[in-house]
Amino acid sequence: MLIRPSKFVSVLAGLGIAGLWQVASVAAPIGEVKFAHGAATAKQAVGEIRFLGKGMKIEQGDTLTTGQRGFVVLNMDDEGRMTLRPNSEFVIERYAEQAQGESVVVNLVRGGLRSLSGLFAKRRPSSYRLRAGVATIGIRGTEFDVRICTDDCQTEVANNDEKNRRSLQPLVGRVVLSRGEAIAETIDGATRRLAKGGRIYMGDAIVTQKGAFVAVALRDDTRTVIRPSSRFVIDQYYFEPEMEQPSAIFRLVNGGLRALTGALAKRNPRGFRVSTKVATIGIRGTGFDLYADEHCAEGVELTGGEAPADEECSFVNVWDGAVDMNGMPVESGDTGFVTGDKTEMLDETPDFFSDTDAPRPDQLEVDLNELFGTEPADSGEPGIYVSVYDGETFVDTPDGPVDIAVGEAVRIDPDTGDVTRLTGPPPFMINDRYPLPSEFDDRIENAFEFFGDDIDGFDNRDSMECRIN
Repeated sequence: MLIRPSKFVSVLAGLGIAGLWQVASVAAPIGEVKFAHGAATAKQAVGEIRFLGKGMKIEQGDTLTTGQRGFVVLNMDDEGRMTLRPNSEFVIERYAEQAQGESVVVNLVRGGLRSLSGLFAKRRPSSYRLRAGVATIGIRGTEFDVRICTDDCQTEVANNDEKNRRSLQPLVGRVVLSRGEAIAETIDGATRRLAKGGRIYMGDAIVTQKGAFVAVALRDDTRTVIRPSSRFVIDQYYFEPEMEQPSAIFRLVNGGLRALTGALAKRNPRGFRVSTKVATIGIRGTGFDLYADEHCAEGVELTGGEAPADEECSFVNVWDGAVDMNGMPVESGDTGFVTGDKTEMLDETPDFFSDTDAPRPDQLEVDLNELFGTEPADSGEPGIYVSVYDGETFVDTPDGPVDIAVGEAVRIDPDTGDVTRLTGPPPFMINDRYPLPSEFDDRIENAFEFFGDDIDGFDNRDSMECRIN
């Protein structure tokens, strides 16, 4: 329903300044309403309120408002999509292509926005700015949540059923030191260059080139230095501060690494494993160096003679604690060796273990609080919350941007603008009953039409069944 101009416009026309209304009323559409539920309106700076319904146009300069039980899903012309939650006010200050390129400036005054950025942010990330209270958020092609919480989020935390309905790509570590060229390769083959501060996810393969090394700190303070010409895979990593049985499975495909185990191995030693093609290393809480599939041709002396040059082999040298190598205990100061069906202790440690300038992990300076955050994700205390589900965002601060990547979240103090990294995305955002734009489909639309806002949230993996007896 569109409310027509009031008699005030006729008065303006009579005064010869009707052009003011014309400028406001011919604002170019920049998107349309995909779905509207409950009370939702749009208003230009000069003009009357338009009540929003499916198919209605959204214009640059609109202030969008939703009521206590209203929400809208928007499809923007650049293929961006947004869900505006209940009790929200959102101003589209600028959303257009200009002579110098695309430019987007939007302002979340109150409430919450769930957004999937479009072509503008992908083509020119520096052009996209979202203001939320004291925070300015930059977009780098992503799907994210922004919530301005008063006391409502704490209420949602209290009512939360602890069931995460969205499977997030786990952020497991960050690069704390690097030299030379190193990349992370995802399960689907995509690559990204690794530098200090770079993010490591479960499933990543870390690959170093000749002369390069990279040091990674994991959430439990396990530290790994991957040596030159190596490939190291994080097959599995599950760790939370309160988790009773955390677990990790790593794989050294080739090359070498230096490792210092953290809280995970102390809490569940049997849940920590590093393997090569011929060896499995079990951990007792330790520091060790591991080599895979190298140096068999360098005359390593075994009990039965030299190691065969044409067979794969692995070495482990322990410098703190102890490990098991294929079931054989290897203590601090000892070196174990595996090739073919042989698992033995070496009388001397090969020189290549010390022939490196890659530091031992216990020599690294690591601040876990700075890397991964200290504030619990489920506090819900007042503030501006940002969670990322795909791509990355950043929050501008006087000290520079604070990056937020997949599986991460921050809380911004509503008074000072201080940014605190959370231990993970808050449950009240992950479990939000109002859908992310990428997950909105006709089933959800029909469910809201049929059940109203009494429906619980669900995503594309869920199903619904109605029976009439």
